[in-house]
Amino acid sequence: MTEQPKGFAHEAATPDLAAPDTTPEAEYQTALDALEPRQRLFVEAYLREPNATKAAKTAGYSKTTARQMGSENLSKPAIKRAIESGFRLSVMGPQEVLGLITDVARGTTEDLFTFEVVEHRPRVQRYVRDLLAELQAQIAFETEFASRASLSKKELTAHKAAQRVLELQALRMELELTRTPNVKRWVYGDSVQRREAHLDLDKMRAAGKLHLVKEVKWTRFGPAVKVYDGMEARVHIGKAHGVLKENVEHSGEMGVIGIEVVPPHEADETQT
Repeated sequence: MTEQPKGFAHEAATPDLAAPDTTPEAEYQTALDALEPRQRLFVEAYLREPNATKAAKTAGYSKTTARQMGSENLSKPAIKRAIESGFRLSVMGPQEVLGLITDVARGTTEDLFTFEVVEHRPRVQRYVRDLLAELQAQIAFETEFASRASLSKKELTAHKAAQRVLELQALRMELELTRTPNVKRWVYGDSVQRREAHLDLDKMRAAGKLHLVKEVKWTRFGPAVKVYDGMEARVHIGKAHGVLKENVEHSGEMGVIGIEVVPPHEADETQT
């Protein structure tokens, strides 16, 4: 048997003791585990809809005793502790609050709209004399076409009726020009392509961005959308990180509030 050197103290191995889980989820689960099965059902139902009588019925109590048992359950410390723990789970934590504010700060119009290229014919003003020249050229073309096309009697009748409409339009233009030589008309111009934006709530829902919208109103011109102020959100984030702070200067009875930018080294000292 070997002897230990003098001055050597034998250290007994100590088991690793994990720190208890104190997260809100763990506290809620611990509080639930301390309850009877029907009490757990009562707590879960009450957290979904804070109505003691309805929660008691959901938990399996009879209709005649549900009101009494619901009231009694709310007075029991173990059930109260479980309900309070459950409600704490549903409250936003600091990180969740900052995350939502960050979404607003980073939001852009691209989150709201779908963009597409569409054909568009803008209305333009043109001289009637130019429109008349084009119409007369069209009438002459259609006349030559009918003479060469060997149209049937029915087709020829329809063609003449269409020609008659064009001729009456030309006559109206000629009369306008005799009265006002430089008269103009609004007509559709050449087709052009343009990029249009369309409000796309389905796109926002799929991207998890609907919380960026503050209000939607439907008007006769289409939807009117209000979004949360991105600049205000950035100010809140700056304050949370200690980069911005409010200064209140008093002048008489009125206070003037301003925002001061804190240098990085001072912000670090504020957070430590």
